[in-house]
Amino acid sequence: MKSLVLVVCILTSIPASVFADTFSDYLSTAERRGKGLVTTYFGAGSYVKSFKQVPGGVFKLDAVSKEGESLSLFMLGDFETLIYGQMITPHIADKAQAGGLPVLEQIAERNKKRISLRKKTTEFVAKYSAGTAAALLNDENFEKDTTEPPAGHLATPQSQSEEESDNVILDKVRGLQHVQLGEGNRELFLFMDLNCPACQQELPHLIEMAKSRSVSIKVIPVAFVKPQDSTDKAIHLLSETNSKARIDRLKLLAQRKSFSQLVSDNKSVVNIKAAQSLQQNNKVFNSLPNIATPYFVANTNYGLITRALVSKAKVEQLIDAITPIAAQTMQSDGPAVSTNADDI
Repeated sequence: MKSLVLVVCILTSIPASVFADTFSDYLSTAERRGKGLVTTYFGAGSYVKSFKQVPGGVFKLDAVSKEGESLSLFMLGDFETLIYGQMITPHIADKAQAGGLPVLEQIAERNKKRISLRKKTTEFVAKYSAGTAAALLNDENFEKDTTEPPAGHLATPQSQSEEESDNVILDKVRGLQHVQLGEGNRELFLFMDLNCPACQQELPHLIEMAKSRSVSIKVIPVAFVKPQDSTDKAIHLLSETNSKARIDRLKLLAQRKSFSQLVSDNKSVVNIKAAQSLQQNNKVFNSLPNIATPYFVANTNYGLITRALVSKAKVEQLIDAITPIAAQTMQSDGPAVSTNADDI
């Protein structure tokens, strides 16, 4: 006896709108990140006129700096790499990393030549110079940093081991050479490149906050934006041992002028102790997650917060959340975790 089996297949289709919404969210995230990078590298007041995705998973941004200069920029798909004539961070020197985009391939070739030239120049300076800052930091006596940055962006301790990890980070940051603004009982650490436009713009606000909000802001100079000039500025700053004089130097050096334009006597750039302090500042800074400047570290009601901030309102919000130093020493269960930490 033969039987007939009828198989009925029901095909369920996923609405196209689901994919459209997901892609729209992706583009929105990319645009927000691109605008944030523009503000970080070109200063508050810079803005993006147009944003679009181009072949190779790259995004093109037409922006305007706060000085009114037109900027043609590219952001790679990692949402962290911004390109303006040459790589801002990190350098691409290999065509294979250019995603098949001709303009990026040209930049990669140009960067490859620049890296080679920079290496030769550094070797020459280290061998023949009487001791510029760049030569000091390339000396064999300086330890090379091989630390991999941690994956987390915001540490919210859930266990004793995680709490200890936060304490280790705080201890490292507290041990760095800095300029202290204010005498409050709450600590706010700021990693600052003296050539960072956003840092320069925020400095007057930070000085005022240190006076009015009972907070001790410890400005830690690093060389991040313009490695050689930022190095010279930072070493000159750290060469000063008097606290008040350091603040005066900080105000002087945090300008959109080169070190040689601001300082006629450059003997301080051969200060070995200051160069070693800067080396340690850079090492700790590079070990932190998602670095950019200005970059803040603070022990708060939400846990340890480590992030770049360019909004005055966000910095004030962060200050309000900082745990007073005395209270930090009394905590036994670790900082409280709050779902509002990402609002900062």
